[in-house]
Amino acid sequence: SVEELQKKNETLSQAAKKPAPAAESSGMSKAEREELLQLRKEVAEYEVEFRSLKNQDITIRKLEARIQEIQQGGEEEFTKKLEKAKEELLETEGRRTAEALEREAAMERKVQSLELQLKAEMA
Repeated sequence: SVEELQKKNETLSQAAKKPAPAAESSGMSKAEREELLQLRKEVAEYEVEFRSLKNQDITIRKLEARIQEIQQGGEEEFTKKLEKAKEELLETEGRRTAEALEREAAMERKVQSLELQLKAEMA
């Protein structure tokens, strides 16, 4: 995990930053010098990896925020489309109701007209 790498990196960094005495005067063996060099190399590699992980973490946070924005935008767009569909439905429903009322009134007039014709023919 990032925390584990950070702790290990700090530990190795501190060890690597300690001044190393001159190899000949310190009495370090060749194996100890090689181990020290290897540890310094590992510290450098961990530092590179840690920087990369930090960048990835930042990128992940930015992407999560962007996903949130997109989801909210999608919800808003869905709500707008739903409202538009409701308005269109009400408009269509109103138009159909008006057309039905007009047909009913026309039929009523036709019935009255036919009743008058029938009365005229019977008279």
